[in-house]
Amino acid sequence: MQRIEITHTTTYRYPQPVRFLAHKLYLRPREGHDIRIEASTLQITPAFAIDWHRDVYGNSVASVNFTEESDLLEIISTVIVEHYDTVAGMPALPEGARMFPFECDPMEHVDLVPYQTPVFPQDTAEIDTWLANYYQPGV
Repeated sequence: MQRIEITHTTTYRYPQPVRFLAHKLYLRPREGHDIRIEASTLQITPAFAIDWHRDVYGNSVASVNFTEESDLLEIISTVIVEHYDTVAGMPALPEGARMFPFECDPMEHVDLVPYQTPVFPQDTAEIDTWLANYYQPGV
């Protein structure tokens, strides 16, 4: 097991006080069989109200509504995680996942569509060229 502390600071300064709209913050890693959150702290300036929930992917999301104007927006997130060895006890990589393009269980196709849909379709030809030049099946 490895213990990791992650601190992320975001700071914005303005020449005069401004009113902030609601923010959604994704600051915590998703827990799983290899990651456990030991501790988490969140410091935010200016004054705020916060509501935590999970999105459809299981991510922890902080919805922050600011209650005052300020010339400073600062968000400091510190998370301490325990990371466990993922090799021991992990199942073998399925044969269909060893080669590109990967073979997927038909029941997973609906879940994978967003990841298989090009975000920048105009770059598809360039990516295909890159794959043709650099991808070597079986290597």
